[in-house]
Amino acid sequence: PMRAMQASSRIARGAVNNVRGLSTKRLWNKPLKTKQTGVDILNDPLWNKGMAMDYAERDRLNLRGLLPPRVRDLESQAARQMANIRSFGDDNIRKNMYLQELHNRNET
Repeated sequence: PMRAMQASSRIARGAVNNVRGLSTKRLWNKPLKTKQTGVDILNDPLWNKGMAMDYAERDRLNLRGLLPPRVRDLESQAARQMANIRSFGDDNIRKNMYLQELHNRNET
């Protein structure tokens, strides 16, 4: 049983290592298409990139005026969210609630 547990642990670690970095790699060449525009995009957590949408995307999806006029990349948005999370200190319940709200708003 111990060897089986060690083997399964190695397999699990290997699987985790295989998926690391996937979110930063481009997995497709063609732009994704949707019939949604405007507020519908912003209300859909799968499509909403917030301020990371460049000006061409904003024009194509009728988002001009619905987002702040500044473009921020996803990395700077993630860094800002991490700073917010760290500001909660050891309050894990508050951190969890914040992360749940973030996930409900945006899955990008």
